[in-house]
Amino acid sequence: MDKRKPSICNLKVIFYLISLWLLFILASINTINLFENGKFIGKENIIKNNIFTIILFIFSIVSLGLTKIVNFNRKGVMNPSYKISAIKNENYEVMTFLATYIIPLACINLIEVKSFVVFIILVVVLGIIVTKMNLYMANPTLALLGYKLYSIEVINDNDNYIVISKDDLQVGDDIEWKILDNKRWYVRKVKK
Repeated sequence: MDKRKPSICNLKVIFYLISLWLLFILASINTINLFENGKFIGKENIIKNNIFTIILFIFSIVSLGLTKIVNFNRKGVMNPSYKISAIKNENYEVMTFLATYIIPLACINLIEVKSFVVFIILVVVLGIIVTKMNLYMANPTLALLGYKLYSIEVINDNDNYIVISKDDLQVGDDIEWKILDNKRWYVRKVKK
């Protein structure tokens, strides 16, 4: 089987960053400051008192914007198609990521600069761990964006692959694929 390198060298990192959109939104809600001593802070103080909120909201927009990078409608980005010979739904693993990573990080008090720096360091370290251990695919925030996780086998190959796709896949479907690593692919169903 042809296992060419992907044209986007760090698709794993991009998937991890996409998976953080919900965390950034929750963290921005957690940090918003519109009232002080029970009174509205005033229009002139909204930006000054909500720098971290604005930064986190921008991160959420950027992370959602990265979905355009993995759009398959560009020519030449997919490898030759294969037919699925066996398939298993792997979406049950996504809740572990939410409970273990997203919720605890969203609960960090980000009002202080020190806490915000710790949050950013944790997100970076978590990203390194998640991408090295290939856990980025089992993420519920990707499921909210319509991605599905499968374990598949393809005709003329005895290997098992973990794939992520926006398509509903089943045995007999022809898929185009992009390699994330030797056993993980990003796939789309070939339209007939």
